[in-house]
Amino acid sequence: MKNTLVAIVLSLITNSALANDILVHKSEHYNFFRNETGIPIEEQSLSFTKLGGNSQPQLEGFFLYAENFSGNPEYNPSVVDASMNLSGLYGITGRLHQQYIDMGEHGVLTTALQDDNYFTDREFDSYWLVDRDEGMFDMIHFIEEPTENYGISESDILPRGLPSHQEEHAMASFGDNMSGTFFMYDGFDQVNRPIAYIVTDDINSIQCNFFIGGDMVGGGSLLSDNGIVSSYSTLAKGDNVTFDMNPVPEPTTMCLLALPSLYLLKNKRK
Repeated sequence: MKNTLVAIVLSLITNSALANDILVHKSEHYNFFRNETGIPIEEQSLSFTKLGGNSQPQLEGFFLYAENFSGNPEYNPSVVDASMNLSGLYGITGRLHQQYIDMGEHGVLTTALQDDNYFTDREFDSYWLVDRDEGMFDMIHFIEEPTENYGISESDILPRGLPSHQEEHAMASFGDNMSGTFFMYDGFDQVNRPIAYIVTDDINSIQCNFFIGGDMVGGGSLLSDNGIVSSYSTLAKGDNVTFDMNPVPEPTTMCLLALPSLYLLKNKRK
């Protein structure tokens, strides 16, 4: 009887999977979702060359977005604060697949923003879904420009789709951090707002820790009384959040998870 009950419970949990997108976190004002299944990075894509056969697990891309469920439009997701320097929040960490252009002594062109379009295809590149130029000055747009790192571990993918004079400098590897503090102008009237596109071969490694907010206090001034740039988390209405990419169990699922324990407890008392 005990094994039958546990099997029924597990079957019910399996069959109660969420449709469309998966809720991965619920804060005071926001729901955070990702794709139900990752977008597979096809090996036959013309945007990269696969090196070393199938030595690495399959890469998958996920969109992460926030939904303001509070009913108050002042919380519509418009700002992200993910800066260790300003707020002590580390942003997005884990095995983040990145592509970039290594120009040697001339430096490295990274692709941390949505409109860093050095490549014709960004399908296996992790980046923040914010543009560098949305019609306002960068000094207002970014308190700390979005950044990413790379070279933490190797990738067996070689990007293509660059102008001929840059093709040989195309690189890809895994980084472990995406950070920055920025303002998304098109978020004012959006209850749902995409935040980042994440490419990884290990979704369980991805961790998020940032502030997300809406309408900024004081008309959006970024300077404190003494002229020091402040963090968005001190200026906007929003939430500090910490979460991973694992689904949040539905209330029904939580009840189902408790059934085996209740059954065992009942039998122990007999």
